[in-house]
Amino acid sequence: MTLPADLTITGAAAALAAGATTAVELATTLLDRIDALDDRIGSFITVRPTHEVLEEAEASDERRGSDADRGPLDGIPIAHKDNIATAGIRTTAGSKALSEWIPDADATVVGRLADAGTVLLGKLKNYEFAHSAVDNVHFGRTRNPLDQNRVTGGSSSGSAAALAAGFCLGATGTDTGGSIRIPASFTGVVGLKPTFGLISRQGVVTTSWSLDTVGPMARTAADAALLLSAMEGHDPLDRGSIPGVRSTPFLPLNDLAGLRIGVEHSYFTAGLDADVERVFTTSLDTMTGLGAEIVEIAIPAAAESIVVEKSIVYPEAAVAHEDRLGERFDAYGARLRLSLLSGYYFRAVDYVRAQQVRESLLDEVENALSQVDIIATPTTPLIAPRFAETAADAAGASELLHRYIRFLVLANLTGHPAVSVPYGTGDAGMPVGLQLIGRPFDDGFVLSVAHALEKHRDLATTPSTTPA
Repeated sequence: MTLPADLTITGAAAALAAGATTAVELATTLLDRIDALDDRIGSFITVRPTHEVLEEAEASDERRGSDADRGPLDGIPIAHKDNIATAGIRTTAGSKALSEWIPDADATVVGRLADAGTVLLGKLKNYEFAHSAVDNVHFGRTRNPLDQNRVTGGSSSGSAAALAAGFCLGATGTDTGGSIRIPASFTGVVGLKPTFGLISRQGVVTTSWSLDTVGPMARTAADAALLLSAMEGHDPLDRGSIPGVRSTPFLPLNDLAGLRIGVEHSYFTAGLDADVERVFTTSLDTMTGLGAEIVEIAIPAAAESIVVEKSIVYPEAAVAHEDRLGERFDAYGARLRLSLLSGYYFRAVDYVRAQQVRESLLDEVENALSQVDIIATPTTPLIAPRFAETAADAAGASELLHRYIRFLVLANLTGHPAVSVPYGTGDAGMPVGLQLIGRPFDDGFVLSVAHALEKHRDLATTPSTTPA
């Protein structure tokens, strides 16, 4: 069987079940592809030794041969963002400060996906300690597989690039202020920031204890739903994990009949590049054609969301890094050092006021979602910029980088689930993402709506994802 670069988890699972391929063939093909092409893309920090990967694949084939497979993820090759701990495998968080760290235990999400039978290919590059930047100063640049002169976006840069380049079938990412959804939008893959508390963060290097989330990234909404089903669930080792909850089930919707889609125009459709505006307008027309009603909603405090997020993230990040930064100051990149040190300049009253506005934002989003089933926005107001367009100031907080997160930090602040799904392409042939925000623990439903839109987007202009 010839394995295409755009193979999905659901497609691979069907092929495995039918005996059309094996887990060993899948893993071997992807390892060969990584070896041949990733020097151009730079998505991996660590690729596991071939014999270790093939041992896991062989075990999966043996289970399937004895009718003991563990479900649709058994034998599926995946990779993890490198700020997520993997037992016996170097976990750097993209920093020289952790370049020699080999964890003794897996993060909870790693263990759960391993229990589902996935085959781990390696660890994926992220911006240093998952903070905003353009490049990783320690491990090098990650290039967008669709146009290697453009950024992938971050911080889950390697996860999105590896998926778009066909190096893995699923990946994990983390999202504190858009770090899953930005690169998903820029590379044309699906990325879910889950409901806060749905997926354990145990074993994940902390950025912001009150905002960090871990989520699935994949080529399709159905694939992301399969990963989510293995990753979710209460974990007593994560104090933010919420007991007794699961996400709503994923259903492969064919239409959106009867659904009410909320759109907020004063903030979430202002300042869009022309091609993003065109694609977003088309997506709303498609939703209407599929039976949905578009409803105008109001989120008055949305314009304050970036300031609020920064007033929370920077102080919390300074706390998370205080001991390590003092011990290994020179091991941090200069840009990140300044970002972390800036956390000490926020006053306690700034942090408290930010939390108060955060409560107002939560009330406003809950009020909006009491009127509609889901909220739709562009994921980002621009397509992936070229590297030459991304000069940032010393703290890595340029106006361009703030544009990346403009529509995304709201869901981090309120804890609601939010997915970026590729819907169309911009004038340069680059992907444009659509963001869907749902009610708490409606993650499966959000992915169901994304699936319906995937079926009806214009695929004719979808660019090839194989690196040139």
